[in-house]
Amino acid sequence: MDLKGTYYGLVKRQSMEEEVDQETVENDLKKFREQEDKEVENISLEQTNLHNENSIVKQIKQEYKEEQKKLKHSNRFVLFRVIWNNYKHEYIFCTLGLIGGIGAGAAFPFYSLNFVDLIRVLMKLHPGINLTDEQANSILRSCMIIICIGIITMISFFCYVGLFMAAGEKMIGRIRRRFYYSIMHQNVSWFDRRENMVGAVTTKLTSDPTSLQGISAERVGDIIEIMSTVGFGFGIGLYFSWKLSLCILAVFPIISFFMFINGQLNSKNAAPAKAAYEQCGVTLVEVVEAMKTVQSLGKEDYFSQKYNNDLQIPKRGIIKWGPLLSITNAITNLLTFSINAYGYYLGICFMKKTINYQQDVPNFVDEIIDTFGDIQKALMTINSATTSFAQIGNVLPDVGKAVGAAKSIYNIIDRKPSIDCYSEEGETFNDVKGEIEFKNIHFRYPTRADNEVLKGISFKAEQGKTIALVGASGCGKSTTIQLIERFYDPTSGEVLLDGHNIKDLNIHFLRNQIGLVGQEPVLFAESVIDNIKRGVPEGVEVSNEQIYAAAKMANAHDFISAMPEGYNTMVGDRGSQLSGGQKQRIAIARALIRNPKVLLLDEATSALDSES
Repeated sequence: MDLKGTYYGLVKRQSMEEEVDQETVENDLKKFREQEDKEVENISLEQTNLHNENSIVKQIKQEYKEEQKKLKHSNRFVLFRVIWNNYKHEYIFCTLGLIGGIGAGAAFPFYSLNFVDLIRVLMKLHPGINLTDEQANSILRSCMIIICIGIITMISFFCYVGLFMAAGEKMIGRIRRRFYYSIMHQNVSWFDRRENMVGAVTTKLTSDPTSLQGISAERVGDIIEIMSTVGFGFGIGLYFSWKLSLCILAVFPIISFFMFINGQLNSKNAAPAKAAYEQCGVTLVEVVEAMKTVQSLGKEDYFSQKYNNDLQIPKRGIIKWGPLLSITNAITNLLTFSINAYGYYLGICFMKKTINYQQDVPNFVDEIIDTFGDIQKALMTINSATTSFAQIGNVLPDVGKAVGAAKSIYNIIDRKPSIDCYSEEGETFNDVKGEIEFKNIHFRYPTRADNEVLKGISFKAEQGKTIALVGASGCGKSTTIQLIERFYDPTSGEVLLDGHNIKDLNIHFLRNQIGLVGQEPVLFAESVIDNIKRGVPEGVEVSNEQIYAAAKMANAHDFISAMPEGYNTMVGDRGSQLSGGQKQRIAIARALIRNPKVLLLDEATSALDSES
């Protein structure tokens, strides 16, 4: 060892290897710990992301529930809302109709009074004895009053039926316009919901306003007439025989109970039937729009059976609730006649107790006639009241359907869309360049909140450059374009136009800077030139030369000019008279006529030839 020979070298080398091995182990251990910490951090990050995703999904679903809850709360008094909506616009018609309804309802009770007076005079006549002047005047007076009541009734019915009908038609037209405006007002995500498919919305728009006639002014006039008859009938009855009237009023809640049950049954039957008819509308629209596809697949019988199955739902509802509705209506009518019999029985009992039997025959007969006359007045007026009140049962089915339709309408009218296409708020700026930038965009469709379509996408499209989005089907290419148009708002991240967040921009200003041609271009059932003009922003005028120039840029001018009517050729429903390539070229011309700063083509050349 001292001489530092061969043995010394071997020992020295061994100790150096031990030192190197120790350093290697320490380095490896350090790397392992760093890697382990990194994996723990990644796991923690994944758990955080998963937690955030779950929170986002819950938030989207909770927003939908809150929206439905808010709309349900706002429509608790929809019946009075519709009536007030009618009255405040046509208050003159409604006020005159209200007076007419009260007059029409009061006609029969007052007619009954004079009719009983006539009967009482005739009952006092004796064979061989001429009419006295007093009796003749009494008969003449009663007849004249009845004629006057008839004239007043004619005027009253004219006022309440005619004016209320006019007011009702105006109300339905006004609500139909508001309903249509509100549908156009909704953001795109609202139409993605199952209950708002094209067929369902079309059915709602056509049928719901018509169903409102059940609570329109005309129907309100009927109810006013009924309540007027009930009020005057019981008022007169209380005046002539308060005991008898109170006894009959005591059993009145029984009729009210069965009428309430009738109304509840109608409401329960109306809601499923309405939903079924909307589904029928969905099926019908699907079939009509895709008739060529249906016939090519030979599925006419299938869709006919599907439509028929949808129609079976209201039928099953009638089978389920129909017998109960019939029973409640039958019991209501039975009670009406029973109350009449009950009233006459009580009237005779009261008459027995009030008549003085210790008097001569002529006075005894006169007292019986007078007492019976008062009881008859009370009974006839009360009977008219009970009969009229029972007629509310005939109104309730229409009212139930109308209330359901009104809730459906006002659910849409009251809804405030998250992206308001009619909003005048938001920023605008000059010298738009058309630079689009996506910053860490995450997105989920509201109707498919569990599926994240875009996961942190970022890119920048500079002015004058063409950017192509390439990827598998369903990867989010079309979704990206829809976010630029702000059909939807991203779940997180920012979409910028020239450095401005598009959420802060005026929606009309934003969309006026963009020209869009979709995968399946939709043309309106108008002429070619009108379809191209639909791309012109509001307030901008274009000449025919500009339209021709846009068509030439889209390589559409030649085939349009070759048509018999040229640019005035009708394209048919959704462009059905044109080929796929022709529709796409017209859609491109429609986008170019806007002179957009940003042109979005969503596979818009899929049906074009190589030259185009």
